[in-house]
Amino acid sequence: MKVKYPNFLILFVLSMASFAFSKGSLDSKTMLNGMGAVDTMISVEATVSTDLLDYPPGATVIISGSGYQAGETVTLQVLHVDENGDNLSSPTGAHAPWDVVADANGNISSSWLVPLDEDELGATLLLTADGQTSGLHAEWTFTDGQHDGFVSAVVSGAPVTICSGTSVPLSLTVTKCTTTPGGGNDGYTANYQWEQSSNNTTWGNATGTSTNSTYSASPLSNSYYRCKITISSNTTNCGLAVGVTYTTTSALITVKTSPTIFNVSYTGSVCATATITLSGSEIGVSYDLKKGNTIVETAAGTGSDLNFTPTSDNGTYTVVATSAGGCISTMSGSVVIGNGTAPLLFTVTGGGSYCPGDGGVSVGLSGSETGVNYQLQLNNVNTGSPVAGTGAAISFSLQTAAGTYTVIGTKTSGGCMSTMTGSVDVSLNMLPSISSQPGNQSITYGANASFTVAATGTGPFTYQWQEYTGSWNNISNAGVYSGATTVTLTLTKPTVAMSGNTYRCVVNGFCSPAATSDGNATLVVNKADAVIVVTPYSVTYNAAAHTSTYTAKGVEDEDLAGMDVSATTHTNAGDYTGDAWTFTDETGNYNDDAGTVDNAIGKADAVIVVTPYSVTYNAAAHTSTYTAKGVEDEDLAGMDVS
Repeated sequence: MKVKYPNFLILFVLSMASFAFSKGSLDSKTMLNGMGAVDTMISVEATVSTDLLDYPPGATVIISGSGYQAGETVTLQVLHVDENGDNLSSPTGAHAPWDVVADANGNISSSWLVPLDEDELGATLLLTADGQTSGLHAEWTFTDGQHDGFVSAVVSGAPVTICSGTSVPLSLTVTKCTTTPGGGNDGYTANYQWEQSSNNTTWGNATGTSTNSTYSASPLSNSYYRCKITISSNTTNCGLAVGVTYTTTSALITVKTSPTIFNVSYTGSVCATATITLSGSEIGVSYDLKKGNTIVETAAGTGSDLNFTPTSDNGTYTVVATSAGGCISTMSGSVVIGNGTAPLLFTVTGGGSYCPGDGGVSVGLSGSETGVNYQLQLNNVNTGSPVAGTGAAISFSLQTAAGTYTVIGTKTSGGCMSTMTGSVDVSLNMLPSISSQPGNQSITYGANASFTVAATGTGPFTYQWQEYTGSWNNISNAGVYSGATTVTLTLTKPTVAMSGNTYRCVVNGFCSPAATSDGNATLVVNKADAVIVVTPYSVTYNAAAHTSTYTAKGVEDEDLAGMDVSATTHTNAGDYTGDAWTFTDETGNYNDDAGTVDNAIGKADAVIVVTPYSVTYNAAAHTSTYTAKGVEDEDLAGMDVS
C-alpha cells in the first residue's frame, strides 16, 4: 500500500507484526520472534540492535551495540533489505552511512529517524555496524510496518512572520484516529513536548509551558518549532505503539524587530500649553502622537529625542511607533492635558559651586502651595523624594551632584503638573594643584632670569613667589624682582651673589588649601667677562715716564676698578715687549683677567751747536767750541771735537 503525505505531515504507524535478524561471526542459536518466525542469531564478538522491532514513519530508532574496540570508529548504515527502496535516492539522505565512536567498554549508541517518504512504509530494513579498526561486523533487521490504523499530525499556526514582543499560538492538526489531540473515545492519549531551534538542527525544549498539545510561541529571533508526541495509551482501532515518540516536521516563525520603547514626557504645563516629548527615536520608524484613539501628529524618527508640536488641547496623549516592516510598539507612559488647574509657578533658587569637603550647595523654591508635591530633578531625572508644599519657600537641602536642577510641581488631587520657573546649576570646584613645576635657571651675569609655574583647579588663582634665605619669605616687586604675584617671577640682572638661591610659588584658588611648588627651582648666575682694552704706546724719549692706557667696562658699560698696568710704565728709550697687565674684579660679578702689551720709547735727538773759529795764526792750538743739550736742556757728554 502506498500512502501520500502532504508537507508538514507526520505519519504515525504501529506494526502488528515484526521480525528481527542478527548476524555475526561466531556461534549461533535459534529464537522465535513475536510472529512465531524463526530468526537466526549468531553470538558474535560485536552486536548491534534497536529498541523496537517495528516503527511507524517519522519514529526515532534507538540503536545500541557492544563488543567493539574501545575508541574505534564504527560505521552504521540502514538499507532496504530488498534493494528496491530508495537506498541511493532518499531525498533526506537517510540511507547514507554515518560514524560513531565506541566508548571505553566498546559500546556504541546512536539513533536513526524513519523517513516519512512512502518508500519506507512496509519496508524491511537492515542495520549494519562495521568496526573500522577491528573489522568486526554486526547486523540487525527491523521493519517500518504498514497497518490500517495510523495517526498523522502537523503544526498549525506556522510558518508565520511576527513582530518581536508578540506571540503566536501553535497547535497540532491530528487526523484519522481522533479529532482531539490528547484523547478521544476512538483514539489515543499522548504526552507532548514542544521543542525550539535557531537553526533547525540543534533542538531544546521550548520555554514556558511546552508540554500541552498547544503552545504559545514568543521567540525573540527567527526560530523553528516542532512537537514530540509520545503515545501513552491507545484503542484497538488505531494500533499505535505505547511509548513510541513521533516528531512533527518543523515550522519556522520569522521575527521582525519591533520599535524600541522610549518614554513619553512633556515640557511646559499640562494644564496650559505643553510639548509632548519622546526620550528617543529610531531612524526608519514613524511615531504617531495620539489623543485618545485619534492620530493628531506623525513624526519621523531621527535617532534622537522627539518634540511634537506644543498643544493646549485637553486629552490623554500617547505615542505609537510603527517600523518600516509594519511592527508596532506603544511607547511608555502618557500625558494628560487639561486635568484641573496647574500649580502656581515659583522660581528655583540656590545652586552655585562648592569645594571638596563642603556639604554641597542648597537648592530650593521661592514659594510653594499646600496640596502640591515638588519633585527636584537633576538633568531632567528625578532626584530625592518629593517635598510637600507648605505655602512658603521650601528647601531640597544641600546638593552635591553636578548638573542642572529643575523642579516639577504636581497637585496631589488631579495630578496636574507644572514645571517651576528657571533652573540652577551646581558644580564642584577643584582644589588648586601644581601642574608644571618651575625649573632651574642658569644665566651669566648681566642676563635676566625668570621662573614660571602652572596650576590647575578652579580659579581665579593668585600667586605669591617666595625666596629661601634660611626660611621661605615672600618676594615683593623691588630691586631685581618683578612679577612676584604672577605666574612668572622675573629677576633683572641678578648678581653672582644670588647664585644658589631657591624659589617657590604659593598658588591660591577658589578652594583651600593653597598649592605650593616643590621649592627646587634654583638660580645659577655665572660671572661675566669684563670688556678690557689696554692701549700700547710708542713714543720718543722725552725724559718723562710713560704708561699704557686702558678701559675696563662692565655689562652696563660702567667703568670697572681693578686694573693694574704699572708694569707698563717706562721712562728711558727702549722696546718693552710683553709688558704685563692684570684685572682683579672688585664687584664679585666679573671674571679676573690678565694680558700683555708691547710698548716702545724711541731715542730723542740731542741739540748740538758746534761753533767754528776763524783766527790769525798765533802758534796756539785752536778747537771749535760746542754745546750738546738734552731734551731738558741738560748738557750732554759725549762730544768729540778734537
